[in-house]
Amino acid sequence: MNKIIQQIYEISAGVFKADDIQKFIHQFAVLCANPNGINSYFLQISRDEGSELEIGFLTQENIFDITLSNGKVYSCTYPVSEIQKTTVVDSEFKTTLQIQGRKKFDYNVLKPESIDLLMGYKMKIDELLKNRD
Repeated sequence: MNKIIQQIYEISAGVFKADDIQKFIHQFAVLCANPNGINSYFLQISRDEGSELEIGFLTQENIFDITLSNGKVYSCTYPVSEIQKTTVVDSEFKTTLQIQGRKKFDYNVLKPESIDLLMGYKMKIDELLKNRD
């Protein structure tokens, strides 16, 4: 968890207000009850709808999503058991990982940025889905 928090500070410094970063980290700490249980995570500053700080992370049981946008932190928790499929959609300007089930999560990477981290996160989700079946 400390490694992830350090990465949050590194990528968000100078982009977001310190107080907003602290709110984001606090929400991450609240949702991450067992930091050793994190299976995988995806952290980025998304710029497709303004600057947003996003983290998605997985445990064996749940997928979590936290977003800092316009000074507000939004988060949700979703059971892995309710994920139906993951899809990568490639358009002219961005690559989107769609995580679909009862709810839908989207993670967008604007081109020409690398999608390696996004694809690694997709692979971990798909692995959990495969092991679930």
